[in-house]
Amino acid sequence: MIGKTVLVVDENPAENTLLDNVLNKSYQVVVSKENDTALRFLQQNKSTVAVVIFSYALFNEMPTALRTVLWDIQASRGTGVLVLTDADNPIMEEQALKLGATDILPRPLDPRMIRQRVRNTSLQSNLKTLEEYDSLTGLLNKDTFYKNVHEILMGFPEKAYSIICFDIERFKVINDLFGAEEGDRLLQYIGDELNTWAAEKAGCAGRIVADVFAILLPDMEGDADSIAQRLTDSLEQYPLDMEISIAAGLYHIDDMNLPVSRMCDRAILALNSVKGNYLKRAAVYDNHLRSSLIEEQEIVNEMAHALAERQFQVYIQPKCDMRTNKIVGCEALVRWIHPEKGIISPAAFIPVFERNGFILKLDAYVWEEVCRLMRNWIDNGHQPIPTSVNVSRVNLYHQGLSDLLANMVKKYNLPPYLLELEITESAYTKNLDQLLSLVNRLRDLGFTILMDDFGSGYSSLNILKDINVDVLKIDMRFLSDMEHLKGRAGNILESVVRMTKWLDLSVIAEGVETKEQVDFLLDIGCHYAQGYYYYKPMPTDEFEALLLQDADKLDFSGMEREKSNTISYDELVHSDSMTRSLLNNLIGGVAFYEYFQGNLEVLRVNEGYYQATGCNAEALKTNGRHILDRVPDEDKPIVLNALQRAPKTPEKGIDIQFRRKRLNGEYMWMYMRLFFLANRGDRQLFYASIIDVTKQKQSEEALRLSEQRFRIAMEATNNTIFDFDIEKRTIDYSDYFAKKYGLKPHLVNVPNSLVDEGVIHPDSKVCFLEMYRKIFKGAPKASCEVRVKLYDSSYLWNRITLTNIYDSTQKPVRAVGLVEDISREKEMENQILQKEKSLSNLKKENQQAVLSLLGESSPNGLIGGYCEPGFPLYFINKEMLEIMGYDSYDDFIEGTGGFVNNTIHPDDHEYVAQIVGPKDKEGDEYTVRYRTLRKDGSYFWVIDRGRVVRAEDGRLAIVSACIDITEQVELQNEFETVLNSTPGDVVVLKINGENIEAKYMSFGLAKVLGYEEKEYQRLLTCEDGLKLIYAKDRAYYFNAVYKSAAERLPMNIDFRSVNRGGGFGWINFSAEFYGTDEGCMVYHGIFTDISELKKKEEKLKLSEERFKAAIEHLDISIWEYDIKTKCLIKETKWNKEGSRRLVYPNMPDESVTKGYVSPESLGEYLRLYEDISGGKLKTSAEVQIQEPDGKYCWYRITYTVVLDEDGQPMKAIGTSENIEEEKRKQKRIDKLLLKAQKDFLTGLYNRETIEEMVKQSLEISVLDKGVSAILIADIDNFKQINDFYGHTEGDHVLKEIGRIIPEVFGDKALTGRLGGDEFLVFVTGEDYESDICSLTQKFCDRLSELEVQDKKITVSVGIAFVEEAIRDFKTLYQNADAALYVAKCRGKNTYAVYHALQFQKQHAYFNMDTAILDELDSFVYIINAETYDIIYCNTALLRALGVDEVEAKRHKCYELLAQCSQLCQGCEQRELFYDRFISRDMSFFNGKVPVTLREKLFKWGSLTLRLGLARFKKES
Repeated sequence: MIGKTVLVVDENPAENTLLDNVLNKSYQVVVSKENDTALRFLQQNKSTVAVVIFSYALFNEMPTALRTVLWDIQASRGTGVLVLTDADNPIMEEQALKLGATDILPRPLDPRMIRQRVRNTSLQSNLKTLEEYDSLTGLLNKDTFYKNVHEILMGFPEKAYSIICFDIERFKVINDLFGAEEGDRLLQYIGDELNTWAAEKAGCAGRIVADVFAILLPDMEGDADSIAQRLTDSLEQYPLDMEISIAAGLYHIDDMNLPVSRMCDRAILALNSVKGNYLKRAAVYDNHLRSSLIEEQEIVNEMAHALAERQFQVYIQPKCDMRTNKIVGCEALVRWIHPEKGIISPAAFIPVFERNGFILKLDAYVWEEVCRLMRNWIDNGHQPIPTSVNVSRVNLYHQGLSDLLANMVKKYNLPPYLLELEITESAYTKNLDQLLSLVNRLRDLGFTILMDDFGSGYSSLNILKDINVDVLKIDMRFLSDMEHLKGRAGNILESVVRMTKWLDLSVIAEGVETKEQVDFLLDIGCHYAQGYYYYKPMPTDEFEALLLQDADKLDFSGMEREKSNTISYDELVHSDSMTRSLLNNLIGGVAFYEYFQGNLEVLRVNEGYYQATGCNAEALKTNGRHILDRVPDEDKPIVLNALQRAPKTPEKGIDIQFRRKRLNGEYMWMYMRLFFLANRGDRQLFYASIIDVTKQKQSEEALRLSEQRFRIAMEATNNTIFDFDIEKRTIDYSDYFAKKYGLKPHLVNVPNSLVDEGVIHPDSKVCFLEMYRKIFKGAPKASCEVRVKLYDSSYLWNRITLTNIYDSTQKPVRAVGLVEDISREKEMENQILQKEKSLSNLKKENQQAVLSLLGESSPNGLIGGYCEPGFPLYFINKEMLEIMGYDSYDDFIEGTGGFVNNTIHPDDHEYVAQIVGPKDKEGDEYTVRYRTLRKDGSYFWVIDRGRVVRAEDGRLAIVSACIDITEQVELQNEFETVLNSTPGDVVVLKINGENIEAKYMSFGLAKVLGYEEKEYQRLLTCEDGLKLIYAKDRAYYFNAVYKSAAERLPMNIDFRSVNRGGGFGWINFSAEFYGTDEGCMVYHGIFTDISELKKKEEKLKLSEERFKAAIEHLDISIWEYDIKTKCLIKETKWNKEGSRRLVYPNMPDESVTKGYVSPESLGEYLRLYEDISGGKLKTSAEVQIQEPDGKYCWYRITYTVVLDEDGQPMKAIGTSENIEEEKRKQKRIDKLLLKAQKDFLTGLYNRETIEEMVKQSLEISVLDKGVSAILIADIDNFKQINDFYGHTEGDHVLKEIGRIIPEVFGDKALTGRLGGDEFLVFVTGEDYESDICSLTQKFCDRLSELEVQDKKITVSVGIAFVEEAIRDFKTLYQNADAALYVAKCRGKNTYAVYHALQFQKQHAYFNMDTAILDELDSFVYIINAETYDIIYCNTALLRALGVDEVEAKRHKCYELLAQCSQLCQGCEQRELFYDRFISRDMSFFNGKVPVTLREKLFKWGSLTLRLGLARFKKES
C-alpha cells in the first residue's frame, strides 16, 4: 500500500497552516502539535505514512517510544523524515541528520522547496514500498516475507516460531457476486488485521499469492483453531452480506535449515487438508500429513499401471422413481480394485488425480467403459437406460471435450441422450462464461446435463439464471435426520424443488437412506431419488443380473419434467414450506399474483402485506381471487398497464402508485414494484413489493391545498405577491395578476416602464418612484398607496409594499412585493369623512333628523351610546339592527338590556374600554376594531369609527359608524397562519425610550428555536424574554434598537438567540420606522434565522483567509482572460503584495510575437487557448516562460473556464506556478528510474522492462503501423567465450552487442537483454517481412565482424511476426523461441522465421544469402502478389534498371520491368501456383529485352509473394 499521508509534528500553528496549504492537494496532511499524539497516529497508520515532518525542537526532544516506531517504519517502509531547522544553522542541521533525519527543510519555508523535498522523500519511500510490499494490502510481498522470516529465525535461534497460512474460502464467489472492488477491500481488511497481529506478537506478515496469506508468530503449540478463530471473529465484523470463512494451516518450525518457501508449503499443505471443511477450520502440519504425502505419492506412482491393468472398474447405482420404486436411470461410478490393498475409496484418489491431471485419462476411460457397456446391452437385445457419468472440473476446460464425447457416442453408435453428463455445482464458480459455452454446445449435441451437488455453494441461485441444465441433483447428506428436515434446511430443500418446476427442470435427490427422507421428498414434490435406501453401487455384472431378473423394475420413460399450464396455488402456500418464513422476514409487504384473462388473483402474501393493506388472511381468501375489484375504476388502467410492461423488464420491474379499498371501505394509496416471474400457458406469475404511501399522499394533498388556499386567499383579498430583481430591474407576476391589470407576467425596466406606460396614475407617480428609490438605497422595507390602471383602463387603489433581500455583503439583490387592493377601504373612508363632515356642519336641532338620514344611507350601520358605564343606548339605525339579527328596536332592547357594551364580544371589552374610555370631551374621535355579537350569539368583526357629541339632554354620547370587516379579518388570520409557518417572525414594535413592547408577532421562529407556540408567546410577553437573546449580545442588541429608534432610522441587527436546548443560533432583525402612536415609535420588522448564512459567511471568510495566505506563501500568479476580447488582466488583489496591475491585449499572439514563450513550448502554450475556445472547462500545460533576465523558466499554467448564461465560454481564470525546481528534480528522478530499467552492462532495457514495454505496444493496434515482429537473439557458444577467455572478454562482447543492436534496428525498435547472452528486439513499422529479415541478416553480419582473440562472434535469431490472430506476448515469445531453436539446429550465424504450418512439419523459413542470387546473370525479383510492390531485385536486374535497391522498392513491378503506367495485359488473369513454376515469353523494358519468365507463388508470413526468374532469349 503506497503511502500518501504526510504527518506534520510541529508546535507552530503558522508553519502547520503553511505546510497544509502547500501539500494538501497531493497528500493527506495530518497535523500534530505534540509527540504523544504523533506516536499514537504512527502506531495506527504505519502503512500509509510516506513522510514525517518534525520541528527541530520536537524532533530533538522525541521520546524513546516514538523514536523506536520511527526507526521501525524508516527501516521497514523507507518512510522519510524531514526536520525544520533555522536558516544558516549548520550545527542544527548536522544534529538533525545525526538523529536520523532523511533531509532538512530550512526556515523561512519556501513552498517550492517544501513540495520538491517532500516529493523526493515520498518517492524514495514509495519505491521501497513497491519493491518490498504488496501494493494492495500493505503486507510484505512473498520474496520480502521469505527474507524477513529468514532474518528473524537466524537472529533468534533460541526462540520457537510457527508459520500460519490463511486462505479465504470461495473468494472467487465473493468477486463474482459483489465485484472485484469489494474483493480487494476484503483483502485489504485482512491485510490490516494481520499487520496489527504481527505488530502485537513481534512477527511479520505477508501476502503469498491471490487470497493466500502467511504470518510468522512466536510458537503457539497446538493452538491452530484459536488462531483461525481470531481472524474469523474479526471477519464477522466485516460489512458484507455473506458469511466469510477462512482455512488455516500451521507449521511449527522444527527445522531451521529448511528454506522458508518449504516451510510455507508445509503450512499450505495443512491448510489444504481443511479447505472446504466447514466443521474444521484449521490444521497443523504433522506426521499424519507427512503420511498423507507418502500415500499420495504411492497413488501417483501406481496410477498409470493401474489404468493399464484395468484395476479401475465401473460400478453402477440405479436412480428410482419413488412413486413406483422403478429404476429410471443409473449413475456410473469408479472404484479402484487394488490387487493388494483391495478397494481404494474414490475420496482417496480422485482429489490426487484432479491435482496432477490424471483425471483426464480416468474420465475418458470410464466414459469408454460405459459406452461399451450400453452397446453390449443393445447388441444383446436389451433396451438401454440412460446412464450418467461424472465430468471432472479439470476436463471441463479441455478444449476438445465436446468433440471427444461426440466422437465417442458416434463410435459406439449410441444416441447422445443415453450418456448423461454430471457436472458438480462448484465447477460453475470458475470461468463461468467458458463453462456456459461448453454446456450449451453439449446440449446442442443432444447430451443431457445434470448439475451435481446443487445447493452446496453460495452461488446456486445465481447460477440457475445463467446456465441451461436439464436435471438438478440435490445431496441429502446434510439432511441426515428428521430434525433437519423439519427445520430451515428442509424449508430450503422444498423451495428448491418448487423452483425447479417453475424453471422446467427435473430434480433428483441423491444420498437418500431412510424412509423418512423418502416421505419428506414425496411430500414436497420431489419424485426421483438415488441412494442406499434403494440400491448401493454395484459391479456391472450384478446390475445386469438385477435387470434381467425382473424387467418390471424398469421404467424406460426416464425422469420426466412435470410440466403444467397452470401455476399451483399449493406450490406457493404449502403449509410446511420455507416460503412463509422467508416472506415474513422480508421488510415491507410482499405478494405473488397470477394474471389470467384479465383477472388478477393473489396467490401468496407475507405478514407485511396484511400490515400495509389492513387486510387479513380470511378476507384475502375471498377478495384475493379478484383483487382488481378493490381498485377504483379510474386506477385500474394503471395496474393493467403495469402487468403488460413488467414482462419486458423482468430485472428492473415496474413502479406504480394507485388506490386500493381497505376492509373498512376507505381507500389507501399503494406503492407497488411489480416483477414478472414466469409464463405458464396463458397464465402469468408476478411478484410485487408493497408499501402503504397513504400518509405521504395525504401530506402531498395537504401541501397542494395549502398552496392553493394561499393563492385563493391572496386573490380573494385582491392581494398579490411578486418578485423584483433589483440588479436586472425585472418583475415576475402571476398569470392572474397580469390578466387583471393587463400586464405581461414578466416586466423589464421597472419602475420606469410602469410609469411610462401609464400603469401608475400621474397623481401617484412621485410616491411610487420614491418607494423604489428607498429600496435601491437598501431600506429594509418601503411602501406606498397608488392608483393603478386595470385592463379596462379604470383605476384601482393599491397598497404596494416591498421588502428587501440582501446578499452576504448586505447589498440588496431582490425584493418581495405585496400588492393589496384597498379600493373599498378608500371608498368607505371617503364616505365616512363626507358624512361626518355633513353632521358637524348642521345645526344641533337638525342633527337627529340628519342622523336618521345618514343611518339609512350608510353601507353598514350606525349606533350610539352614552358615555356612561355600560354605554346605555343613545340610538341605532335599521341597518345596524339587521346586521346584528334583531327584528326591531324593542327586540334589541330586550336582547341587550339597552346597553351597547352588551353587543361587544366579552373578550374585547377590556381592549375597547382602553380605546374608547378616555374619550370624554366633546369632539374626541377614535377608531377601534372588535367583535360584535349577533342575536344568535355569533359574532362579526367591525371597524368602529366614533366621535363624542353632546346629546339633546346635555349628556355626552358617542356616535359610531360600524363597517363589517369579517371577511378581511378571516383572510388576514389565514395569511398570518402562513406567516407563522415560515421560519421567521413578523413583528410590530412600539418603542418609548428604553421600553420596547411587541404589539404583534408571528411564531415561525419558535419552531427554529425549538419552543412550543404558547411557551414562546409567554417568553415574549414577560421579563424572561431576555433569555431568548444570548447574554453577550443583549447590550449590543438593545443599544442598536434604542439608537435607531431615537433617530427613526431603519434597523438591521444580527445577534445570537438561545434555543430551547441551550445552544444558540444567529438571528437577523430587520425593521422599518412606520410612524408614531401616542408618543411611541412604531416599527414593522421581521426576525429571520440566519444561522446557515453565518456558517457560510464563516466558511467564506476562512476560505478567503486561506486564499490570501496561500497567495502569500505560494509562488503563484492569478489572472483573468476574456475569451471574446482576447484580453488578459492581472489584478493586484489577486496576487502577492507589491504586484502591479497588468493588461495584455491580443493574447496569446502577443506573448508569442514578443518571445515570452520558449519555441519548444509554443505547441503546448497555444493548445491551452485552443482548449479554452473549444469548450474545455479546465486545461493545463507545463511551458517555459521568459523571465526578466531573458532566461526561460518552467511554469505550470492552468485555466478554468467560466460560462455565460447561454452556457458559452466567457472568461477563464488562469494560474501559473513556478516548477523550475520540480523539473530539475524530475530530470534527476527520471534518470534514476531509467537507470533502474536498464541493464547495467549493455545499456539496453532489462528483462522485466522490455517484456512490459512490448506487452503495452502489442495492446495498441500495431498492425496499422506496418509489419511487426519479435526477435530473440542468442550468441552462439557464448559459454565457451566466458570459459576460455574469461568473463571480462564476455562482458566486452555483450557491451558491443548492446551498441550494435540499436544501430541496426533503429530508434523505433524496443531492445532489451533477457539475461545471459539472450536478447529481445521488437521491431515495428516496416513495410514487409523481408525488411525485417534484411535487418536481421544485417545484424548477423555486423556481429560476425566482432572477434575475441581471432574467434568470430556469431548469433542465431528466431523471428515471430505479429498477426491479427496472434498478438499476445506469451505466444509470440514462444513462437520466436521455437524459431530460434530451429535456427540453432541449422548452424551458426543464421535466423529462422516461425510459421505455424511449417512448424507442424518440423521446419521453418530460413534466410538465404542474397549474394548467391546477386551472382546470377539472370534477372531475379520478388513482388507482392496483391499490391505489385517490388520487394527484392538481384544485382543484375538493378544494374539493368539503373537504380539502387531503395529506389526499386518505391515502384510497382510494371513501372520498372515493363516501363508502363498500368498493370500488364493478362497479368491479373494468369493463374500461378505454389508448387510449380509457370513459364511464358515476354519483353522487359518496354519491349527492348525479350526474356523467358518463370514465376510461382509462395507464402512469407501473412503475405502472398511472387517469385520471378527471367532468362535472356537467345537470338534465332
